[in-house]
Amino acid sequence: MKIRNASILGSLTAVVVIIWMLLASVPKSSAIPAFSRKYQTSCTTCHNNYPELNDFGEAFKKNGFKFPKDDEVFVKEPPVLLGSKAQKEAFPGAVYPGEIPGYLPIAFRYEGNFTVNRKQPPGVIAQNGFAPRTDLFAPNTFTIISAGSFGQNLSFWIDDDISVGAANSSGGMGDGWLKYSDLGHGIGLPKNALNVRFGQFELDLPFTQARTIYLSPYDIYSETAVGIGGPCLPGATVCQTANNATIFGSPQRGIEFGGTPNNGNFDWAVAVTNGSNVGTATRSTKDVYVRLSQKFNLERDPESRNAIQAAGPTGPRDHTSIRVGFLYYYGKNQQNQDGLLFPGLATVEEPFYRAGSWNYSDSECLAMTTITCSLPERLLLSLPLPP
Repeated sequence: MKIRNASILGSLTAVVVIIWMLLASVPKSSAIPAFSRKYQTSCTTCHNNYPELNDFGEAFKKNGFKFPKDDEVFVKEPPVLLGSKAQKEAFPGAVYPGEIPGYLPIAFRYEGNFTVNRKQPPGVIAQNGFAPRTDLFAPNTFTIISAGSFGQNLSFWIDDDISVGAANSSGGMGDGWLKYSDLGHGIGLPKNALNVRFGQFELDLPFTQARTIYLSPYDIYSETAVGIGGPCLPGATVCQTANNATIFGSPQRGIEFGGTPNNGNFDWAVAVTNGSNVGTATRSTKDVYVRLSQKFNLERDPESRNAIQAAGPTGPRDHTSIRVGFLYYYGKNQQNQDGLLFPGLATVEEPFYRAGSWNYSDSECLAMTTITCSLPERLLLSLPLPP
């Protein structure tokens, strides 16, 4: 009986460990229950394998967190108008009435983990100290999220880790941006052909890092710009210039122009960023990111092929499609900015770029190729450090 109980306890422990490992490894997502409350719909309306977005979810996100078609019909919690509708017709002779969400657009995310360590050899314990084999409960991250829309064209997203590792001083903002959709409506452009977003945001990547179903990050998104050469020491022939730590998988601070005309089948984006991820700017120059992609819908039904979503018996699903595209990123590393390190000399620059192409289909077959290159840099030859 003792052996059987021990076996059952071991099995239950293994199951608990696996569950907690999965919970601790789930990536940050872009879904909040506030949207389900607003439209009185399930999360699977916009998601396949949570947090991965389906075609309808992508269209919802790109449309400023609104249904791509007949949004007012589906809203179950209407917004609060900040003026009469007649003011819209009188604008600019009257104050244009805005609106705020009729609900509190706030959600919370909590992550914790259960850890089991293998027995450590005595040498490791002597070097690193004792580590318990088990940690029954380790609170990891508590995040507050707010997202929604301010009227027809304005949308916002904010998520902030207010507690990390049970320490409220270790948190930080993930995404925090404001977006104006359909900026080109006044000049006759197709709907959402020109949008603008500014703040701190994930770049318009071919495969999102924040909403992937995979537990491990994409390796290509973890690469950083590395300067060539060693530090600026007396007699050195090359000056280290790596102060551009751009990582694709991390949010960037900047402004982005983009658009999704033709029901989102064509995507374009041009972003100007600091090139320092979520940190403050370290250079006067800015980085530029460009992305173009085209989706080819392969639905056999012509009506579904031209629709924003393809719905089946279980609700919205992905189109049968193929998407191809191209990306380009250009930035610089800089040293001796404004002549501070070596007075009277020019700034040392090391431009670099990343270029790539990809293709993707709804069958989860994807491929992406990238090229990372540092252009020839200007060198400081045999210059000593200033006293």
